[in-house]
Amino acid sequence: MFVFQNEENLKEFVKQPRQYLEHAPEMPPNFRLLMMGPRGIGVRTQAERLEQLYGWRVVDFKAIVQEKLKEIINMPMKLPNNITNEGPCMISLSEQEL
Repeated sequence: MFVFQNEENLKEFVKQPRQYLEHAPEMPPNFRLLMMGPRGIGVRTQAERLEQLYGWRVVDFKAIVQEKLKEIINMPMKLPNNITNEGPCMISLSEQEL
């Protein structure tokens, strides 16, 4: 998959793709990418390869959400989010989780 900043960059790539394919592209260190797909299609494998190639941190969002839901389910009292801004928010993830 290739992502281009603009149409001109795409056209330059199409003219001479070999020069771009000889070296791995440099990616911004804070680049975010969401990968989704059905079970068994290789999303985790591809994510691990990107992690190795670019040094990105891979986060299993599904596992984070499942853990958050377990935490909410186990709460003895579930206050609506609009009552207070203190404590864990039941809808969004904390800064550390993000």
